[in-house]
Amino acid sequence: MKIRFCLPAFSCLAGLIASCSNAQTNSYSKNERVEAEVFSITQAVEHVEPVEFYLEIGSRFWPISKSEMVNFTEVKDFIGEEEFNRQTRLEATSLVAVENEKQTDIRYSGDSEKLTDEQMEVLRNAEYGQHYCLKTFFEPRSAKEEAEGCNIYNPHFTVAPETGASYPLGEEMIYDYLKAMIKDELDGVSEKDLSPGMFNFIINADGYLQSVEQNGSCGIKALDGRLKEAISNLPAKWVPAQNSKGEHVSQELVLYYGLRGC
Repeated sequence: MKIRFCLPAFSCLAGLIASCSNAQTNSYSKNERVEAEVFSITQAVEHVEPVEFYLEIGSRFWPISKSEMVNFTEVKDFIGEEEFNRQTRLEATSLVAVENEKQTDIRYSGDSEKLTDEQMEVLRNAEYGQHYCLKTFFEPRSAKEEAEGCNIYNPHFTVAPETGASYPLGEEMIYDYLKAMIKDELDGVSEKDLSPGMFNFIINADGYLQSVEQNGSCGIKALDGRLKEAISNLPAKWVPAQNSKGEHVSQELVLYYGLRGC
């Protein structure tokens, strides 16, 4: 789920219109002056750079359900067959647990294009919401490729429920609501002021949104605070996620905002 919306930077518009209008006041008749001012306004509006504010709600990393995970048995399942075939001989793999945005020391090693029995067992028994990275090392073609790390892949993924949580009023309604809540805070903001921001939150098994935690600022504290308030008070319950048995389970989601980033 994602949306981008643009708001004109009107703070520069007033000054541009005023300067154009004043320059024409003493040179034209009344009618000519009005025409010139209208033209100046049109030019100004056409040349205003919009502020692009990114909004997306989804899984933290690439979501793979536990039922799908059964079919992920080889490296190429994670990096894609085309990319796998472009590489040279595979040297090693490492299934790494990811916590708090960092790779941990919990690692399960292999040396084949096929996952080891241990790696597959870890994935089959992983809990919903756990994050992993399949670190893959290929033999480098050159010293330059090795120095640039072009022979190493780090696909990150999240163990996801079979059916993800959904908003009953529709995903677009979420973004319309958030846009309305932050409209005032975006006044006068330019893209150079923004950074990738992120909020983690949980939709529990009863469909209630809880545990909203900031995990990165968009660079403007007023926007951070307003968005946290808005997402925390989002109207209506969610339809909770379901496991392979159709049972309701909790799911952690992420609201990405500001500039698009990692």
